[in-house]
Amino acid sequence: ETLYGPVGYKMTATAKSYTGFGYNSAISNASGTIKTDGSLVLNLYYDRLTYTLSYDANGGTGTMASRTGKYESVLTAASNGFTRDHYTFTGWKTSGGTVVNVGDSVTLTGDITLLAQWQEKAKFSVQYLPNGGTGTMSDANSPYYVDAMFTVLANTFTAPANTHFTGWNTAADGKGTSYAAGLSYAISSDVKLYAQWGSNNQYTVTYYGNGGTGSMTD
Repeated sequence: ETLYGPVGYKMTATAKSYTGFGYNSAISNASGTIKTDGSLVLNLYYDRLTYTLSYDANGGTGTMASRTGKYESVLTAASNGFTRDHYTFTGWKTSGGTVVNVGDSVTLTGDITLLAQWQEKAKFSVQYLPNGGTGTMSDANSPYYVDAMFTVLANTFTAPANTHFTGWNTAADGKGTSYAAGLSYAISSDVKLYAQWGSNNQYTVTYYGNGGTGSMTD
């Protein structure tokens, strides 16, 4: 840029604004006196600005170190170091919604924050069925997140006539998987537990006359 003025005039150049660059006044000579030979040269120097790539847990916990770089530096999106109960990490997004995968290149054109993206894990229910009995049962903690442990409840159904409770099974006919009350199991799908009923033993009462006559039945 060429500036004009009379000989002896103190000329000052005005720093300009450039994206990603900052004016460095310490090493610039922005002013001087105009000479007759036109030899005055003013030099303004600019440095690339430093920006930060940081990470946000976005509902998770833990810390991850941020990184810095000069304008237009290319950094690599780090692997996730955050945790969140019952959620799976799926990648990163910028505050503007741009998807960034682990290992992707990120060009610093300003401060950038990558927000962790989470997907809630699947939940599964535990259901208790009377299978001929009466009453209702429910697990107050159901549904459970996948791989969580659930404890099988003790039976509170009323047994059908002349039967007693023998356990739980995933099939009404008892040909599925048996579950024992009081034991804990990892859940990976919905569980239906059918009450199993066994017949009560039956006994006969016989009356004898013991020398008398006649008959009696119960």
